[in-house]
Amino acid sequence: MILQDGVRRMLTEQEDAYWYLTVMNENYAHPDMPEGVAEHIVRGMYLFRDAGQNGRDSGKAKGKGKSDAAPRVQLLGSGTIFREVIAAAELLDKDFGVKADLWSCPSFTELAREGMDC
Repeated sequence: MILQDGVRRMLTEQEDAYWYLTVMNENYAHPDMPEGVAEHIVRGMYLFRDAGQNGRDSGKAKGKGKSDAAPRVQLLGSGTIFREVIAAAELLDKDFGVKADLWSCPSFTELAREGMDC
């Protein structure tokens, strides 16, 4: 998405800009891109997985105990470390009953630019 947006902006819109990509020599399967996040990827941050949709049960049955008020945290990461963010969310859920929204941050630079524009 970022490369496509960069090519479009430089060639179609004739924008004077440059993009760089960091490439790692680490072989691992990448997760699928969630639906509807293309614009957010280009803007620098998107919700990869909502705590209510992480595919795991907190281990507490609905309607019993405090399952509706489970603690919830926000985890973010980018690049190869994002696999560890996913693993951390699974550990928090399984071992501690803490739900985690997972945010992928492909461009902290774009986030900083948007923050400065506010």
